[in-house]
Amino acid sequence: MAAPQLNTPPPADSDKGALLHQLRIERGLRAGLPPDARVLGAIGVIELDRPVNMARATRIAVDHGVWLRPFRNLIYCMPPYITSDEDLERITTAMVACA
Repeated sequence: MAAPQLNTPPPADSDKGALLHQLRIERGLRAGLPPDARVLGAIGVIELDRPVNMARATRIAVDHGVWLRPFRNLIYCMPPYITSDEDLERITTAMVACA
């Protein structure tokens, strides 16, 4: 018995657009974060050698006008695909300031 043929359709235009946004954000995160930061798609993480000072990190994020997700010894960002390059720069600048 022959294996069934899988006809996988090409990605929809909306999928292509999402991928382009993800790649753009990934490039921006890699450019704005330290070399040892972890970046996977549209997720950026800075790992510290100490717990995050939550009060300080919150103040820095608010001062920069961004939303970050600090916990334990990690500072996360997960920007939406509609994030502009200017906002992405503000996010990475805030993350570095928190670190």
